Amino acid sequence: MRFTAANARELAAKAHAARRQRLASGIPATETSPLTPQVGPHEAANDYVSRRLARVRVQLDLVDRRIAEQANRATVDGQLLNWLCAAQERLAEQERILSGRPLPGSRKPSPERVQHQAALQDLPAPALPDSVSVQAAPAKLLRLEHDPPPSVPVAPHRGC
Repeated sequence: MRFTAANARELAAKAHAARRQRLASGIPATETSPLTPQVGPHEAANDYVSRRLARVRVQLDLVDRRIAEQANRATVDGQLLNWLCAAQERLAEQERILSGRPLPGSRKPSPERVQHQAALQDLPAPALPDSVSVQAAPAKLLRLEHDPPPSVPVAPHRGC
C-alpha cells in the first residue's frame, strides 16, 4: 500500500475513531494492544516472566560453559568464541530486563537518599587526635599523587 495524503488522512481518522471508542468503553489500552505478551487465562503475567527468566538463565549457563570450554582449548576458534560472546551479551540483556534491573544511571535516587547525601556533605571533616601526626606515618603508608602505582601482573586476555 502506498501512502498518500488522502489515504493517510483516512487512516488517521479511523485511528482516532477507534481510540475514542476504546476510551468511551473504559477498556485500558494494555488489554487491547496486540504488542503485549498474551498469556492464558489460567496464568499470570508474572508467571510468564519468571518462566522466561529461568529459561534465559539456563541458556546463559550453557553459553558460559561453552565459552570456558572453547577458551581452554589448545587451539581457540576465534569465530566460534565471538559468536558465543555475542549470544552471551544478548542473553544477559534479556536477563537484565526480565529481572527488572535498570541500566546504570537510568533511575533517579529516592528523595530520602538525596537528603541523606546532602546531610553527609554538610558534616565537618573528622579531626585527627593530637597523638597522630601525618609526618610520623611511615613513607609506605603515604602515597603522593606523583608516585607511580604498584605494578600488578596482568594475565593475557583470552576471550570474553
